Amino acid sequence: MPKRIVLFLIFTMICMTWAVPKPMESIENYNVLMVHGAYGSEKGIKANANLKEADSASKFLGDATLGSYTSEDRITKWIGTNVFEEPDIGKKRNPANAYIYNWRSFTNPANSSLNNAHELADRQWNIAENGASRFGKRRALFEEAQEVKATLRVSKNGKDSLYVGQIALDTIRQNPDLYRQLASRYILIGHSMGGIVSREYVQGDFYNGDVDKIITLDSPHEGTGALNMQIYKEARGWTDEKIRGLLMKSMASMTATGILLAVMGMEPVSVEAGMCITLFSSAIAGGASIPLTKIFSTEVYTKDDSLVHYVDPYQTGFGTIRNLNALPYDAEKLPMFRVLGSKNSMTFGDPTHVDYGLLGSLYLENFSLPVLNMIGQMGGGGDLSTIYVNALTAGIAGIVGIPLIEQGSSLVTEASGLGKHVRLLNDENVDVRKEQFNAAVQAESSDGDFATAMGIASGAVLALDFTLGLINPAAAKAAKTGIVVAFSATMGFSVIGGAVATGFDDLAESHMMPLYKKNLEKWFGNTNSFSLVNAGSSEYTPYLMEDFLYERPFVNLALLDSATLDSLQMNPEAKLNRNCYYLDSRNTARCAVGLFAKADDFRSAQRMQPVSALVPLRFRSSSDWSRMGVKVDRWERVDGLTPDGELAPKSVPIRHMERYAAPSIAVDDWIEKYSFVVDDLMPHRLRQIRMNFNYQEEIAWECDISKDAQASDACVVYKRSGGGEWAVDTTIGDNGRVRHPVQKNGIFDFEPRKYGYSNLLLLQKDNQNTVTVSTVNKIGLSNTQRFYYLFKATDNLLEPLWPLPGVAVNRVSGFSAHVSVLDYQGFSVVSARDAIFQDTSLPSPSSFLPMTRVPSGNRDAIFNSEREMSGLSGGYVWQFRTVTMDSVSAPLDSSDFYNVPFTVDTVPPSFRLSAEASALNPDSVSFLARFAWDGAGVENPDIRAMRWQLSRVDGGLADSLELSSLYDVASQDFAVPFDSASRKFLAEDGLYRVSAYAVDNAAPNASAYDAVNALVSKIADGTVSAGDWERVQGLGLNAGSASAEFRVDRTPPVLKFDKVGAVVPEGASAVGEYASLERPHRREGFAYVSDDSLLSVAYTVSS
Repeated sequence: MPKRIVLFLIFTMICMTWAVPKPMESIENYNVLMVHGAYGSEKGIKANANLKEADSASKFLGDATLGSYTSEDRITKWIGTNVFEEPDIGKKRNPANAYIYNWRSFTNPANSSLNNAHELADRQWNIAENGASRFGKRRALFEEAQEVKATLRVSKNGKDSLYVGQIALDTIRQNPDLYRQLASRYILIGHSMGGIVSREYVQGDFYNGDVDKIITLDSPHEGTGALNMQIYKEARGWTDEKIRGLLMKSMASMTATGILLAVMGMEPVSVEAGMCITLFSSAIAGGASIPLTKIFSTEVYTKDDSLVHYVDPYQTGFGTIRNLNALPYDAEKLPMFRVLGSKNSMTFGDPTHVDYGLLGSLYLENFSLPVLNMIGQMGGGGDLSTIYVNALTAGIAGIVGIPLIEQGSSLVTEASGLGKHVRLLNDENVDVRKEQFNAAVQAESSDGDFATAMGIASGAVLALDFTLGLINPAAAKAAKTGIVVAFSATMGFSVIGGAVATGFDDLAESHMMPLYKKNLEKWFGNTNSFSLVNAGSSEYTPYLMEDFLYERPFVNLALLDSATLDSLQMNPEAKLNRNCYYLDSRNTARCAVGLFAKADDFRSAQRMQPVSALVPLRFRSSSDWSRMGVKVDRWERVDGLTPDGELAPKSVPIRHMERYAAPSIAVDDWIEKYSFVVDDLMPHRLRQIRMNFNYQEEIAWECDISKDAQASDACVVYKRSGGGEWAVDTTIGDNGRVRHPVQKNGIFDFEPRKYGYSNLLLLQKDNQNTVTVSTVNKIGLSNTQRFYYLFKATDNLLEPLWPLPGVAVNRVSGFSAHVSVLDYQGFSVVSARDAIFQDTSLPSPSSFLPMTRVPSGNRDAIFNSEREMSGLSGGYVWQFRTVTMDSVSAPLDSSDFYNVPFTVDTVPPSFRLSAEASALNPDSVSFLARFAWDGAGVENPDIRAMRWQLSRVDGGLADSLELSSLYDVASQDFAVPFDSASRKFLAEDGLYRVSAYAVDNAAPNASAYDAVNALVSKIADGTVSAGDWERVQGLGLNAGSASAEFRVDRTPPVLKFDKVGAVVPEGASAVGEYASLERPHRREGFAYVSDDSLLSVAYTVSS
């Protein structure tokens, strides 16, 4: 058969997942809901206040269904059997013993998807009004899926009572240990409008975040006009004669148009379209039978059905498909989407929104629409047989006003089925995967003679343009016309009936194809290859639905809280999710990693760790898949209903599964059991598990998935060391063959001694350890992860927290110590005692007093001393001792002690400061001030840190200057030199003060000690600030201070002579004195006032 495109698969992958997928949990944790599409309202459920609850129903309620549990040819049973491997128990299969819940239809299948989304998952749906519920005991489908599996056995006075259904569910929900065993997450598989209903829930404001995956099967994500076609075109009662009569009215025009397209066309599609139109009119004129009624759905819709308005792509506002597509969303909170769309078949269009273009102005609708339909299908996809069958079928439908211009399935266009224009389904941050199926199977598999003849005839018409057309164009057109007419006359009547019947078969079946076993078994996903343990490789090609439902396997270290550990201790076989859990706030949740020091004692796990310290795994990149994870269940409660239908606030527990990277792990015992939880849809069907310890020792299980997982020979155990050859360990199980190591709920416990590792040193070494786990699941998807842990193979750890050995203290109070029992399996710290004594003596037993324990784990404890002592001075020793306990013994003194020497110093540092001079010129001296130790009997200074400041005393500048701080001062005296900053600060004359503040080495507590050390570090690297000094003041340190004042005088004296002149001495005495004076030698060149005179000089001095 000639084809334009060679198709190797019946479906086509459109795009890979944009966002990184997240792991799927075990099917044990899921309720899988089949969500049906649009049906007439008469196939729903009438209001009836006496309806029994779902658990009491003996059969499916309503007539809208995707197939019963026993329908061999429908999707519900097919998935249960082929994907979930449910045993075939015939008519005994019901929702109580199936993973799929499919036990009733929506009460009104023709309701809008928004309304049906509430009926799907709103826990308050069908709330009682005036003491009665419209639909009796029925609940939202999410609620019913849990209700049918709820059973509770209560023993009282030696008698067992069994409760089921809503009463059991209501009671179970009050006890975390019970409701945690119910499947509480959801997978939604929605056909047609069922996919849109599912989206309405997860995008709505009543979404509870409890859906992990949505699979949509040919869902109209962008709406469809097909329902409008069903309503507005009354063609159900039309006959072949009526259709033929309409066509005969336009026969001449149609024939002429066909010949014109074929003769004038220069491309194969134009020629073939013209030939099809001519063939079509010739066949009808020849009396071909038209099975028109095949194309109409048995469903009846009216304009009053809210679904018709909702799904109309041209409608806007609340309660429409366009409103759904415009809703905001948080990509982090959305589930994964797997979208299966259709292609190649014809799609009904809305007759009120057909663009006739030029044809509408030239011809009647009954002629224009057939031509438009045929041209649209000639440009569609598929092989030649599909194209020709679609074109001829669409032409017939166009006669009665049915648009079939686009392709996809009968009700959903290709673009709508894939959501090509829906923002959410094309967001790279949302995990979406899209694939298509061929919806024109009948047309593609039809007889190829017609397609061959069409190809030959159209080829001949086109060839005439390059042969006869070059010589005689008129003759070429005549020849083309002859070929077209001859082809139509010859082939018309013989093929039109069969071709159109085939096309109508596709129209009738295409939209429903994903619901049938015959198609599901032909649709396959990607082939997955994986290496075998010993040698070679293998591969598996999953069904497409398997490929949609599965993700790569992901292994988690078990993370357990105290309640879970206690429950497992009492009942190790419980199917309880081995996940740490909390309600409301995670800040108080603490959990332990599942590495156990005793294989049969769940209480001997590693110490509890706070959940708030864990690092979330977002799966935003593929690297998150290689990290070992841990899971935490966060439970919240939402409003629901009582069994009587009354509002029950906060009664429904909703499980949110949080994933984190495995925390930092330190163990102090040999690990006797590694406990994991494998996330995979069918973890007990893993094909392969490998464990590698420190890249040295390896063990592997290779499993035959054709065998029951509990069969004694389901898996073969291999081992190797140092990268050598793999070999079957025949000492294990039945000659190396064992049951599958992973349970159906994902629990995987590895006990080394059961697999021949009697010497745990082969797997566990002192210090850093690396464990690598590789898995391959049922459909061949593989993953490798690793985690690390520290093994402390040392003695008991005793360490002082305050004081540290050798430090000085100025207060004997607040002493504390950390005690940890590391390498003593089964031991725990019970108590501690302490004593303080001089370093020249030994303590007496009676001097020890009990220490106060800070609440913590059994193996790790902090103890505070109760001692408050004063009046001490000099050297002392603080000794603390521990008391430990064996798991089977009474408390005993372990004789472990720690001596902490320390010095008591309550005397603050004492020193003097003196200025270089009482008045000084900074430009003419080198030093600012001098320091002298005055230690009151202490020969050398014990100053740890010293602050120097310079400030103005007598006004002027109001600020001060921080001089260079000092640390660990050892000199008894030294001078403080001037620098450029201090000289600049002393720019003005005036009175100044230099001051020093010092603290010694003694501290009252650890925080003060650390604060001083931090201050010294900043002094050393030159980053200390005034704020740093202010922070250490008030910490109770030994502190001393001193200061000295000085005056700055940079101004020299100035002499100003006010009066100079000669005077006559008065009085004899003065004259005599004057006369006796020796006359100075007179110098030539100078003039003198007189021979003998007195000089009077008056002057002032200013500075």
